[in-house]
Amino acid sequence: MKEKEVVNYDELVRILNNTDSSNKIIAPVLEELLGYSEKKSNHNRIIRTAIKKLTDLGVVIGSSNRGYFKIKTPEELRKYVQMLDHNILGHKARKRSVISAWKKAHPYKHILKIKKE
Repeated sequence: MKEKEVVNYDELVRILNNTDSSNKIIAPVLEELLGYSEKKSNHNRIIRTAIKKLTDLGVVIGSSNRGYFKIKTPEELRKYVQMLDHNILGHKARKRSVISAWKKAHPYKHILKIKKE
């Protein structure tokens, strides 16, 4: 598949319909199944963009560091949302840690106002 070609969304949904939270599919496999035979760095971005578009259209897709999957049950949705909440807390803690480290290392340099959460 050439870079400028559009993702075959019907095929992507068909592939994702064969997944669930215990049977995820990783981006390189999706790329291959969708016809991206050449290894290029933008294919992962193309896949992520297509997944986001499908989700915006109402296809319930989850993802993790182990791949993409179709969320099919309330339990899968609950676990996925719980994982997202956990990730958010981790990112907030990391944000506080980095800002604190900056302030300790640069006590006389002001930083831009950062929204507190």
